[in-house]
Amino acid sequence: MRLPSQVELFFHEAPLIKVIVPFAFGIFLQLHFQFLNTWISATALALVAIVYFLFQQFSLKIFFKNYWLNGLLIQLMLVNCGILITQLNDTTQQKNYYNIFLKNAHQATVRLMENPIEKAGSFKALGEVENVDGQKTIGTTIIYFEKKSYQKLFVYGDILIVPNHFTAIKNSGNPGCFNYQFSCSL
Repeated sequence: MRLPSQVELFFHEAPLIKVIVPFAFGIFLQLHFQFLNTWISATALALVAIVYFLFQQFSLKIFFKNYWLNGLLIQLMLVNCGILITQLNDTTQQKNYYNIFLKNAHQATVRLMENPIEKAGSFKALGEVENVDGQKTIGTTIIYFEKKSYQKLFVYGDILIVPNHFTAIKNSGNPGCFNYQFSCSL
């Protein structure tokens, strides 16, 4: 009888690592490579699940001879789940994302999601864009109010009609610093 290795002991004490790592890898893949088609991801997940359940129906001799295939199929399902869940929760890929309608728009309706926070020369608040020129939309934006003209009239939940002066967040260019553009697009 052999003694278990350090790796086997680690996975015995922390079994969820086997699930979290491939799931997180799927999220990482989606965030950095932007697989655009949700149907392809869902189909890939379904195909891997079908192969897994068919593999379970083989005789015990074939099953134990290829036991590693069982773990591989489960890992592939978890990676696909990470990709699919990230795709479904990414508002920038939705057909009614507000940025799609801004090209020829005049105004947008924004609901404040927080009270404005005082900054050096302005007040800043996070807002949810509810519609653009009457077209129902989804997505969030950051709104800045000039300090000299703002008198703390707005609070959480207020609905504002704002002109179409939306601009993309510019990355500072500093490697390793926080990427506001990437974090706001989620």
